[in-house]
Amino acid sequence: MTGESGVVVPLVEGVPPDAAVAYAEAEAGRRGCALQQVPVRRPIPRFLGGSLVGRLVALSRRAAVLVVPAELPGADAVTARALSPVVTVPAGWSDRQPAEDDVPVVVVGVRDIADSADLLGTAFDAARGLGAVLHAVHVWEAGVTMPPRPPGAMDGAHRDLERLVADVAAEHPGVPYAAMVLPGVPAAVLRSTSEGADLLVVGRLRARTPAGSLLGSTARAMLAGSAIPVMVVHVTRTFAPWPDGPAYDVPGTKASVAAGRSGLG
Repeated sequence: MTGESGVVVPLVEGVPPDAAVAYAEAEAGRRGCALQQVPVRRPIPRFLGGSLVGRLVALSRRAAVLVVPAELPGADAVTARALSPVVTVPAGWSDRQPAEDDVPVVVVGVRDIADSADLLGTAFDAARGLGAVLHAVHVWEAGVTMPPRPPGAMDGAHRDLERLVADVAAEHPGVPYAAMVLPGVPAAVLRSTSEGADLLVVGRLRARTPAGSLLGSTARAMLAGSAIPVMVVHVTRTFAPWPDGPAYDVPGTKASVAAGRSGLG
């Protein structure tokens, strides 16, 4: 559990911090909270865990959000294990100054519709801070590796997504949004829909062991080579037969074929 003390950005020896610090400064201003720049020298002393990843995960305990450079060694592992949301910022990124008629955009990848209220809430908060419109994207996968889908299931997924996004939006009045279900491969669809956006938000599962990693293949793909900041947020999953698998209609859970489960984790 985090201490919610503010925005934390580690200054890791040998890793250029400029873009991450710029993002962290802007984020602290948007949140109206403290900014902590924490020098991290390598090698990490044994009394601090002896591991760069472990040290940064420990920093996340007291962070409302942890901001790290994309070039950080072990950034994926930190993102997978952190106890707070993590924003990975690519080198060279800077807050864009939109034209007068240009509205910032936040894109959130919604993998499991029934389990994504908290993820959407975080994305709405981010959109509010940026004065942005929120695009909620659920990717509808189809192909030889996917189980058969009943007729009309994609339309049902769209209705489910629109209903959920509207419910969460009611708690974030004034933030414009759009909900869309798009066919394709999750990583490719998200990369396309987030091109030119100001922030991409995706979910991950909480690790069950200290060394665990439940950062899905799509989240990893988004972190690799993204031109925009990527925020990774912990989500709780009702039911999943395998890490990137589709949902089945399971009695007693919220998962269903109609809700649709795609690879946005």
